[in-house]
This record gives sequence, structure tokens and C-alpha cells, in this order.
Amino acid sequence: MRNLYAFSLALFNRLYKTEVNERGKSFKDYVHDAIEKHLLQEDRYDPAKSPLEYHLKYHVIRRAIYNDLPAGVKKLHKETAVSQLQESNLIPERQSTPARMTLAAVGYDQALILKEVEEKVNNDAVMESIYLAVCEDTFDFSDRQEICNAYTIAPEEFDKGIKRFRTVLKRVFQEFKIKGIDG
Repeated sequence: MRNLYAFSLALFNRLYKTEVNERGKSFKDYVHDAIEKHLLQEDRYDPAKSPLEYHLKYHVIRRAIYNDLPAGVKKLHKETAVSQLQESNLIPERQSTPARMTLAAVGYDQALILKEVEEKVNNDAVMESIYLAVCEDTFDFSDRQEICNAYTIAPEEFDKGIKRFRTVLKRVFQEFKIKGIDG
């Protein structure tokens, strides 16, 4: 329970910056809702895919908190995440002229690429934490120690996870036939 409360509080404070959101919910309400969904078997939990705590944190609580964000905030958050990915070279931009163009301008669907990456890192706790840190928080790959502290990852596990994560990225970019990926 303590870990679920801590996760929910950190995410809630980052997104809402108030004690109660527009729907009248606090961070504790999301934890209680997640537990209730699990007990009623409404959360589609599969123990073969991930541990229960991980599932409740990243698949139930996180999704519920993001779903309750106002539409304008969701759009802003998604745009910020995509721009951070481009700045950290997670999603590269093609060069057809000396000026760099965005993925959308050259025909890539950024949301589809992100969804594919999410699906591939879904069953690996360390890779998913790295994905969340880079895509949804303001971390860069170089912020190793900060990511390890924020997501309680051992530095050795981070090093192994980042290698797996870059391999996943390379494969996704190959599937979409995006050139110029050094990983």
C-alpha cells in the first residue's frame, strides 16, 4: 500500500499540483479505485506478464490519473512528451534538406511509433521506467542517477535496461523504415 500511495502521490503532484483534482479526487482515491478494480477483477491482470504492484502502478493508477486530466492538459502533455523525445534523439528527425523536418512532415505517425515502443517495453519494469522517465517526465538518457533515484532502479539494472531499451527502439525504427538510428 505504501508503494502504491507513494507512486500515486508523486504522479498526482506532478500533473495536478493541488491536493484534489477537478473531479474531486485525491491521490489516495486512485489507489483505492485500483485496488477495488483488482478485487472485482475489472483490471485484466495477468500474473504471467507482471507483478501485481507493477500492474497496479503503471497500468491502473497511472492510466486513471491521466484519463482524468482535462483535455487541454492531455494534449499539452502529449505534445511536450513528443518534443522531449525529439530533443533527446529518441525519435529522430529526417534531413531531406539542410533544415531538419519533423516526423509528421515526412509522413511518420508519432503516436503510432510511441504506441509501438510502449507495447514492446510493456513487460519489462526497468525499460518501462526508462520510457516513462524520458517520455513522460523531463529526464534525458544522461540523467542516469536522477532516473535511478526517481524510479528506484539500481544503477546496474539501469545500464542493462537502457541497452535493452535502445535495442527495442532500433527494432521499432527498422519496422517503420526510419533511417539514421544509431541507438
